[in-house]
Amino acid sequence: MLTLIGITGSLLTAAGLVGVGDAPHPNQPGTVMAAHFQQVSDGVLASAPLGQLGAIAVAGFTLALARRLHRAGATTAAGLTAGGGLVASSYLLLLHIVYTSLAYEVASSSAETTKALFVGTILAVPVNGLGVAIALGSAAYGAATSGLLPTWWSTISGMGALIAALAIVSYADSGYFSPDVQQQVVANVLLLWLVVTAVVLATGRPVRTP
Repeated sequence: MLTLIGITGSLLTAAGLVGVGDAPHPNQPGTVMAAHFQQVSDGVLASAPLGQLGAIAVAGFTLALARRLHRAGATTAAGLTAGGGLVASSYLLLLHIVYTSLAYEVASSSAETTKALFVGTILAVPVNGLGVAIALGSAAYGAATSGLLPTWWSTISGMGALIAALAIVSYADSGYFSPDVQQQVVANVLLLWLVVTAVVLATGRPVRTP
């Protein structure tokens, strides 16, 4: 069941983000952003329910993994994994609240408000990066110390946490260390981690059964 939740969460989250299309750079004028969200309004509204369900699945998956870590004796890691997962899923829900608001009404009535809300989602990326980094890093540590999951999984999860953590200090205007690029990087790290972890939970044999 947990494997299904993880894979479903990854797929639904990815599908939910498709609707917004190739969003404008946050430094562009509000009129450009407003025009974009008016153009993709149908896609945003159609894909938002999928993304919202995906965010809930992400939260459920990380909470369930945290519960397994807790049962295996990694109580601190379990709490941090749950907290980081909730931050990441909350950010995903925030995205869809903002995107649907823009597509449904705001973009057609105020370019300035459109830009303010959209840029806010971009500048919240460091918070999302922090949540993903904490979730993956804590899960990696907890699994390694408790024997819940294979060592190679902990290594990959730790690397994912380090990549996601770069978003915390990414405020450049453009390039890899800009928040708009990091939004995609952190999202991809999370989506891949969900699938890999789900498969490992389905096929792996823990050193210690929680």
